[in-house]
Amino acid sequence: MADQKVFTSKLVRTSNIVKELLSIAKEYKLSVHDLDFRLIKMEMYIKKTGSSEGEEKKESNSKKAAPKADDNFREATREDLNRLQDDTKPADPELVVKQVYDAEIFPVEEPLFPKLELTISGNKSLTAVYATIKAGSVIEATGDLSNDLRDYFNRRKLRTHILIDIWDREMVTELAKLSASIEVNGSVAFEEDRRILISKSLHSVETIHDKLILHFENKNKNEDDYGRIDYKKRGFITAVEAGELLITYRKPITGQPGRNCKGEFIEVPEADASHVPKFTVDEATIEIKEDEKKIEYFAKKNGYIDIDKNSYYVKEELEVSEISFKSTGNVNAGLNTDIAIHVKEDDSMRDAIGMGVEVEATEVNVEGNVGSNSTVTAQKIKIGGQTHKSSVLMAPEIDINLHRGLAKGKEVQVRRLEQGRIEADEVFVEQAAGGEIIGRHVTIEILASHVNVIASESITIKKMRGSENVLTIDQAKVGDNVQAFEELEDSIEEKRIEINRAKKKLDEQKRLYKRHESAIKEIKERLVAYKKSGVKLPDAFVRKYKEFQSLHNDISQQEREYNLLLEMFEDFQKQRGSFQSSI
Repeated sequence: MADQKVFTSKLVRTSNIVKELLSIAKEYKLSVHDLDFRLIKMEMYIKKTGSSEGEEKKESNSKKAAPKADDNFREATREDLNRLQDDTKPADPELVVKQVYDAEIFPVEEPLFPKLELTISGNKSLTAVYATIKAGSVIEATGDLSNDLRDYFNRRKLRTHILIDIWDREMVTELAKLSASIEVNGSVAFEEDRRILISKSLHSVETIHDKLILHFENKNKNEDDYGRIDYKKRGFITAVEAGELLITYRKPITGQPGRNCKGEFIEVPEADASHVPKFTVDEATIEIKEDEKKIEYFAKKNGYIDIDKNSYYVKEELEVSEISFKSTGNVNAGLNTDIAIHVKEDDSMRDAIGMGVEVEATEVNVEGNVGSNSTVTAQKIKIGGQTHKSSVLMAPEIDINLHRGLAKGKEVQVRRLEQGRIEADEVFVEQAAGGEIIGRHVTIEILASHVNVIASESITIKKMRGSENVLTIDQAKVGDNVQAFEELEDSIEEKRIEINRAKKKLDEQKRLYKRHESAIKEIKERLVAYKKSGVKLPDAFVRKYKEFQSLHNDISQQEREYNLLLEMFEDFQKQRGSFQSSI
């Protein structure tokens, strides 16, 4: 076998240090980590593509060794460097940057900073590169520390293809501070990671493509957590409030190109403008606000979004022929949106509000019938037909022609009640033929049979035409009083339990006090005698006497708490009495 070639050193002129290290490592069968290099000189070259600048400078550069056969490159001037470092202007796409290095490559020697552990990282676009000195690292002073540190960092940058001596103002400043600290103290130990910005080139600004966002459409999302669509909640109308943001058009903004820390141009695409609004809006109900970046559309009043001939409106009145699972699904317009819904279906054989749907609006006016298992919630409800026995109506004001379901509100008027249920403060029924009424004041024009009426204050019957009716006045069973009375009963029971528990504990403490009272009295007398004779009080006697005093204080405190519980219990009893006496 031939003898292995021994590598000593090699002078190179290159624009890619890493490539040279890999080439020598391969030739001599070494690891690239076994090699190091010493930077002798760096030269910066630029060229303009698509221009004759290279030809104009060709003669002046003829004495220089060009980096490649391409003689359009010329050595950069101070003015060129200033232009490259000016981050107030976009990068020039026609400018190509290249650095050429004269270096000596040799086998790794004893490192200059053996206790320094350093990593290099950058942002996504590589316009900012950082060196992180790891916690536990130590840098000791050298003969020419400032230059040694800068050379060390530059060599680390070149190993990652980062240009040197151009975008390193922050690095130079930080290394100068670090060098001064080390020279004063002899060394610096890092107790935590320290990050240093070692290169900051020309940052690019990302292009923003235009976008049209219909915010109100997101309110009608009808998918559950598993992505399944609930067609009953498909959002027949979209309620909006005054001042609510409805639509945003984000204008296209072309970004600004940059140049990364390797010297490479960062291109940005032209902004797309394919979503420019082609609709109009009713400026009486929708306000338009525009600035350099966006156009926003806001509702001027409460209502719902309506689209007519590619124009957006905010309206308050909605007319539909019916509300059903097939035609509309649930209509959830909101109680405080000022939306009034008028359902025109009045055929007695059909439902104006269909089976199983939910309707919510500020006002609901139904000319026809309300179907089974449906729920209508509003501030004001009027039903011209009849309600199914499984339907539910909830509103402060309710007016029903023929009622068989459940109606809950503050003021409820019913022309004919047939086995339905009414819960309200004020109830007026023209004819009652079966059913249940719970209210504060109940008035019935004509009372037939099988009606159960519970009121807290008054029941007025103008004509009696039936039998088997039950009329009850009971505050504890009407409206808010139901919950108040139940809570009062719970409070009375809780206080009764607390009183029993406190009485038991107090009696035990009193028995204990009584059992030791004579012994403590004797101890007290002896302590007084000791004190008069000037004899030191025995610790055991003093401790026993203090324990007895503490017991006496506890008993006094428990007696006060017990008496307070008794007073609260008596107050609750009086409240219950007031409920009963007001019937």
